[in-house]
Amino acid sequence: MRAVVRSIVLLALVAGPAIAGEFMIINESELTKTIACDPKVGIVINGGENKLTLTGECAKIIVNGGENVVAIETATEIVVAGGNNKVTYQRGVGGKTPKTSNTGKGNTIGKAPEAK
Repeated sequence: MRAVVRSIVLLALVAGPAIAGEFMIINESELTKTIACDPKVGIVINGGENKLTLTGECAKIIVNGGENVVAIETATEIVVAGGNNKVTYQRGVGGKTPKTSNTGKGNTIGKAPEAK
């Protein structure tokens, strides 16, 4: 039994971003990464200077870190509380505009330009 528990803990430590409750938590910095969203799991970005592309249908996205560039395909809600982040989205779920909140400083949240 101890070996199984130890294996699960080690797997969780090396598997990448942590999932707490219904949120994937990204604490790393200086990542350049594409992440496939799960519509039932939100994403919290605590790290800084990341370049993240979130594909598929994303639930709530929370950006607490600074100097991040986040490109989102589809989201229900975007909250930016950190500083100097640039967040763009292509569309909201169901064709609606996602709910947005910007309580940090120097952040931008906006619709990504249409591809030509």
